[in-house]
Amino acid sequence: NSKIFGADIDTISVINDYYSKDKNAVYFENNKIETVDHKTFTIIQEYYAKDRNYVYLNGEVLEGADPVTFEEIAYVIGKDKNSVYFYNEKLEGADPKSYKILQAGFSKDKNFVYKTGGKLVGADAKTFDIINEKYSKDKNSVYYYETKIEGMNPSAFEYLGDVYSRDKEHVFYADWRLE
Repeated sequence: NSKIFGADIDTISVINDYYSKDKNAVYFENNKIETVDHKTFTIIQEYYAKDRNYVYLNGEVLEGADPVTFEEIAYVIGKDKNSVYFYNEKLEGADPKSYKILQAGFSKDKNFVYKTGGKLVGADAKTFDIINEKYSKDKNSVYYYETKIEGMNPSAFEYLGDVYSRDKEHVFYADWRLE
């Protein structure tokens, strides 16, 4: 059992599993959030919260995030009018207007494809498509999870089942070409 030091015992209330609030302050777990405006503090979803001045992730200020336009769009992925955030990091170069969540941990915007917060290097965002939870492709390449399958012809890709695939010339096990 953790104590929330300094909390007002008569007005303390639980907001969710992580945040609580009394008449004077807001707490993340058992720590007072010093920067918070407790009168305007709200939970966005489970992990992100905001007040009139800041956006918070796990009780910490999310630097640069705009509290007026910020929204949580997926598990620990948020965006505002200027940026997209994965946990507490900005996705550099991400376009918040065109950014969308796909499936299997992928997302994309008009310029890039992302996998778990990082860019999928070389992927063509305009033609990128998810095949299933293991495979995806664009006009240039096929990917096994986030690994490019070298030597695979994307226009001839055929999923054989489990971790096997082929094109017109080769059979592949995951991202390895079988000889």
